[in-house]
Amino acid sequence: MFDAQPIAADIYLIKQILHDWPDTEAVKVLRALIPALRPGTRVLLVEYIGQEDSNPEEEIGSEDGGDGAREDKANEEGLRILRGMGSATDLRVMALFNTKERPVSAWKKIFEEADERFEVKSVKAKKAAFYAVVEAVWSG
Repeated sequence: MFDAQPIAADIYLIKQILHDWPDTEAVKVLRALIPALRPGTRVLLVEYIGQEDSNPEEEIGSEDGGDGAREDKANEEGLRILRGMGSATDLRVMALFNTKERPVSAWKKIFEEADERFEVKSVKAKKAAFYAVVEAVWSG
Protein backbone atom coordinates (compact mmCIF):
# COMPACT_ATOMS: atom_id res chain seq x y z
CA MET A 1 0.00 0.00 0.00
CA PHE A 2 2.91 2.36 0.70
CA ASP A 3 5.01 1.09 -2.22
CA ALA A 4 5.06 3.07 -5.46
CA GLN A 5 2.14 2.27 -7.78
CA PRO A 6 3.61 0.32 -10.72
CA ILE A 7 0.56 0.49 -13.02
CA ALA A 8 -0.51 3.66 -14.81
CA ALA A 9 -4.27 4.16 -15.12
CA ASP A 10 -6.75 6.91 -15.94
CA ILE A 11 -8.69 6.50 -12.68
CA TYR A 12 -7.75 5.13 -9.27
CA LEU A 13 -10.52 4.20 -6.85
CA ILE A 14 -9.73 4.23 -3.14
CA LYS A 15 -12.77 3.05 -1.24
CA GLN A 16 -13.01 2.89 2.56
CA ILE A 17 -9.25 2.59 3.00
CA LEU A 18 -7.85 5.91 4.16
CA HIS A 19 -10.32 6.56 6.97
CA ASP A 20 -8.60 3.80 8.99
CA TRP A 21 -5.23 5.56 8.78
CA PRO A 22 -3.86 8.63 10.57
CA ASP A 23 -3.16 11.65 8.36
CA THR A 24 0.56 10.92 7.86
CA GLU A 25 -0.12 7.41 6.54
CA ALA A 26 -3.07 8.55 4.40
CA VAL A 27 -0.72 11.07 2.77
CA LYS A 28 1.85 8.29 2.17
CA VAL A 29 -0.78 6.17 0.38
CA LEU A 30 -1.61 9.05 -1.96
CA ARG A 31 2.08 9.81 -2.55
CA ALA A 32 2.64 6.18 -3.56
CA LEU A 33 0.37 6.82 -6.57
CA ILE A 34 2.48 9.70 -7.89
CA PRO A 35 5.02 7.70 -9.95
CA ALA A 36 2.20 6.27 -12.08
CA LEU A 37 0.12 9.45 -12.45
CA ARG A 38 -0.19 11.38 -15.69
CA PRO A 39 -1.79 14.81 -16.12
CA GLY A 40 -5.56 14.39 -15.95
CA THR A 41 -5.50 11.17 -13.94
CA ARG A 42 -8.39 11.05 -11.48
CA VAL A 43 -8.32 9.70 -7.95
CA LEU A 44 -11.76 8.88 -6.58
CA LEU A 45 -11.95 8.59 -2.84
CA VAL A 46 -15.09 6.98 -1.40
CA GLU A 47 -15.07 7.53 2.34
CA TYR A 48 -17.22 8.38 5.31
CA ILE A 49 -17.41 12.15 5.65
CA GLY A 50 -17.46 13.47 9.20
CA GLN A 51 -19.22 16.69 10.12
CA GLU A 52 -17.67 20.11 9.82
CA ASP A 53 -17.95 22.42 12.79
CA SER A 54 -20.13 24.76 10.72
CA ASN A 55 -23.02 23.66 8.48
CA PRO A 56 -21.79 20.29 7.12
CA GLU A 57 -24.52 20.07 4.49
CA GLU A 58 -23.33 23.26 2.84
CA GLU A 59 -19.69 22.19 2.89
CA ILE A 60 -20.30 18.94 1.04
CA GLY A 61 -22.51 20.55 -1.57
CA SER A 62 -25.43 18.29 -0.81
CA GLU A 63 -28.96 18.22 -2.08
CA ASP A 64 -31.81 17.54 0.29
CA GLY A 65 -34.43 16.71 -2.35
CA GLY A 66 -37.30 17.48 0.06
CA ASP A 67 -40.80 17.86 -1.40
CA GLY A 68 -42.73 19.18 1.56
CA ALA A 69 -42.96 19.94 5.26
CA ARG A 70 -43.86 16.35 6.24
CA GLU A 71 -40.90 14.97 4.31
CA ASP A 72 -38.64 17.65 5.81
CA LYS A 73 -39.66 16.61 9.33
CA ALA A 74 -38.97 12.95 8.53
CA ASN A 75 -35.63 13.92 6.99
CA GLU A 76 -34.66 15.90 10.09
CA GLU A 77 -35.41 12.90 12.32
CA GLY A 78 -33.40 10.66 10.03
CA LEU A 79 -30.51 13.12 10.05
CA ARG A 80 -30.54 13.21 13.86
CA ILE A 81 -30.24 9.41 13.95
CA LEU A 82 -27.50 9.41 11.31
CA ARG A 83 -25.50 12.04 13.21
CA GLY A 84 -25.60 9.81 16.27
CA MET A 85 -24.41 6.84 14.23
CA GLY A 86 -21.66 9.01 12.76
CA SER A 87 -20.47 9.98 16.23
CA ALA A 88 -20.29 6.30 17.20
CA THR A 89 -18.29 5.53 14.05
CA ASP A 90 -15.89 8.36 14.85
CA LEU A 91 -15.31 6.96 18.34
CA ARG A 92 -14.69 3.45 16.97
CA VAL A 93 -11.99 4.51 14.49
CA MET A 94 -10.37 6.69 17.15
CA ALA A 95 -10.19 3.77 19.60
CA LEU A 96 -9.20 1.10 17.07
CA PHE A 97 -6.97 2.93 14.60
CA ASN A 98 -5.85 6.15 16.33
CA THR A 99 -7.54 8.26 13.66
CA LYS A 100 -10.83 10.06 13.11
CA GLU A 101 -13.56 10.39 10.53
CA ARG A 102 -12.64 13.45 8.55
CA PRO A 103 -14.80 16.28 7.25
CA VAL A 104 -14.41 17.46 3.66
CA SER A 105 -11.87 20.13 4.60
CA ALA A 106 -9.59 17.47 6.13
CA TRP A 107 -9.73 15.29 3.00
CA LYS A 108 -8.79 18.31 0.89
CA LYS A 109 -5.88 19.01 3.24
CA ILE A 110 -4.63 15.42 2.94
CA PHE A 111 -4.58 15.69 -0.86
CA GLU A 112 -2.73 19.03 -0.56
CA GLU A 113 -0.18 17.53 1.84
CA ALA A 114 0.39 14.57 -0.46
CA ASP A 115 1.25 16.92 -3.34
CA GLU A 116 0.13 20.36 -4.43
CA ARG A 117 -0.50 18.96 -7.93
CA PHE A 118 -3.61 17.13 -6.64
CA GLU A 119 -6.65 19.33 -7.17
CA VAL A 120 -9.91 18.38 -5.48
CA LYS A 121 -12.48 18.99 -8.21
CA SER A 122 -15.67 17.83 -6.56
CA VAL A 123 -17.24 16.27 -3.51
CA LYS A 124 -20.54 14.51 -4.08
CA ALA A 125 -22.78 13.55 -1.21
CA LYS A 126 -26.37 13.82 -0.14
CA LYS A 127 -27.33 15.46 3.13
CA ALA A 128 -28.26 12.14 4.76
CA ALA A 129 -25.35 10.11 3.37
CA PHE A 130 -22.54 8.67 5.45
CA TYR A 131 -20.29 8.46 2.43
CA ALA A 132 -19.13 10.87 -0.20
CA VAL A 133 -17.09 10.68 -3.36
CA VAL A 134 -14.13 13.04 -3.38
CA GLU A 135 -12.68 13.52 -6.85
CA ALA A 136 -9.12 14.79 -7.21
CA VAL A 137 -7.32 15.33 -10.51
CA TRP A 138 -3.55 15.17 -10.96
CA SER A 139 -2.23 18.22 -12.79
CA GLY A 140 1.26 16.76 -13.20
